[in-house]
Amino acid sequence: MYKPDEKESSSSYFYEIDFTPTERPDIRNSQQLRPMDFSSAVRESRIYWISPALMLLTYLIGLAAAAGQHCFYSSLVGHYVGNIDQQQRVLRYGTTFAFATQVGLVSSVGIAYTQCLWSALRRANLSIRGLDAAFGAYNTLLSFFNVEMLANVKVPSLIALLAWCLPIASLITPATLSVGLDIRDRAVMTDVFSLNISDPNQAHRYSYTVPSHDSSRPEDQLFLRPRTVIARLTVAAATTGQARETESFSQIFVDRFFGPVVKCKDASANVAKQIHDATERSKMAVDKSVKEIQNSYFAFVPDLSRSGIDANAGVIQVANHSDTNGAAHGSNELWLRFQRYQADPHGPAVLRSHSLQCQLYNTSYQVNFSFVQGVQSIQWKELVPLNIIPYPDGPSSSDQSDMEMAYTAFMWTLSDQLTGSIGFYSNSTASASTGVNSFSDITTGLQETALLGSSDLQSFFDYNHNLYPSKNGTSSGKVSDQRAEDIALARNRTFDVLIEELSANITLSLLSSDLLSPPVTANVTTAEPINVYIYHPKNLLLAYGIALFLALIAVVLGACAYVSNGVSHSNSFSSIVRATRNPDLLDIDQLQASTAILLDRQAKSQKVLRLRNHGFVVLQEEKI
Repeated sequence: MYKPDEKESSSSYFYEIDFTPTERPDIRNSQQLRPMDFSSAVRESRIYWISPALMLLTYLIGLAAAAGQHCFYSSLVGHYVGNIDQQQRVLRYGTTFAFATQVGLVSSVGIAYTQCLWSALRRANLSIRGLDAAFGAYNTLLSFFNVEMLANVKVPSLIALLAWCLPIASLITPATLSVGLDIRDRAVMTDVFSLNISDPNQAHRYSYTVPSHDSSRPEDQLFLRPRTVIARLTVAAATTGQARETESFSQIFVDRFFGPVVKCKDASANVAKQIHDATERSKMAVDKSVKEIQNSYFAFVPDLSRSGIDANAGVIQVANHSDTNGAAHGSNELWLRFQRYQADPHGPAVLRSHSLQCQLYNTSYQVNFSFVQGVQSIQWKELVPLNIIPYPDGPSSSDQSDMEMAYTAFMWTLSDQLTGSIGFYSNSTASASTGVNSFSDITTGLQETALLGSSDLQSFFDYNHNLYPSKNGTSSGKVSDQRAEDIALARNRTFDVLIEELSANITLSLLSSDLLSPPVTANVTTAEPINVYIYHPKNLLLAYGIALFLALIAVVLGACAYVSNGVSHSNSFSSIVRATRNPDLLDIDQLQASTAILLDRQAKSQKVLRLRNHGFVVLQEEKI
């Protein structure tokens, strides 16, 4: 082999080999080699700064692209999706960020892989087949089936596998931006319901009135009873326990209007005494042969026409709506008495007599109506009682009295559903042959309403089934399936809550009538469903966080490899040529001037190699 003399030892040489395709040179014969002086082109071995700078720069590009995608998606949250072109533009931007992140991280890991591979080859002995797998691991997954590579160059193998897995993050992150439905308020001019019960010009649609007999005031009107349309809508709301559905002019809107509501409070001592006295008088009106054992419910409209609102002024009589002249003696109140369970810390719950005083109010309503696939839902936004509505106990022609008559018609129909009594009776003349000795009786329209399931009536059903209350105030025995259905409809609530809810539902049911609530064009706040962007940052941050962390580990290992190698390596053609200039590497089988892939059958004799400072050297030959 040719050796440079002492004078030439300070320079580096390349050998030029002359041969023809039909003549194989003997590279061991130094006479066939002519040294070529390239000393001027060779510099001192050192780390080429561009390589580590490129590794760091590409990592920072990936980091910046990931942060940019997060900021871009965050800026879109809650924004209107727009047309198809706008949606496609957003998708292109998001995909571009994901692609830039992938390119930056994979490139930095690829450079780190190259440096770690050359560093590992200085310590590992590999066959040519193992070297092929190691240099190809970054380009083909088939290299990972080479056990020799996996066993001898572990760290570069893991880094190469990481480079293959990094693109998975860019598949996850675009899906973190999605489209969802949002409700936005908007002021528009549209047709809405307009309850006109507070309009004096529309009072005749609610109340039935007749002219006064006073010839000096022919314009005066006298209230007689409510219109049948109100009675029909009241029965519908009371039976179902919810407002009758209205026609949907728009999908969602907020309606503001004035209407009636009935609010109940615990009766004062004087009112409670009047209710008790009225209950006792009702017992005396029963057939003498029948004795009331227990009164579980008694409700009536008090006649306050003679005493005004003073419950202390004499005996308060029970108004009779069925009387021909009943409208002349009534009020816009409902008084009721019932038996309510009260918890006793020292024993079982006990029954206490409880009285309520319910009054009619003019109320400001603010209701959110929504119609989803034809199904109406109502959300109470505001319900503010304003003032008590007095009873029109005489003829009048003022706007105020006309409105009071319309509200009174409402209260009349509601009271008709609740007045009456529920109790237990014994028949003193009954015998085994003539009839039962004791029985229960429900003489009230309450049994036709959802209020029958109130917890304030539980004592009646307990007594009716000969059951006893437990500590928590419920029946100690099994509740019948029919009673359970009633309880579920009323949700086991008390009368004060249920009566107010019933009055509000009746008011809303009036909106379903074109006569009582004709559609008008008004400026309303409507809520419309729109498509907006929804961003799930957790998935993006998790995917990119893992990718950036693993890529950072690879970059740190690459930096350590730079220091260990002392030089910058690459997988370029010139680097491969310099590392394989050992003449022994040419004797694989037969030298061929071809770039064809060396087949396994052509590599029957493989050499075990290790990288030295000046390239690969042959350690031994292995027969495969």
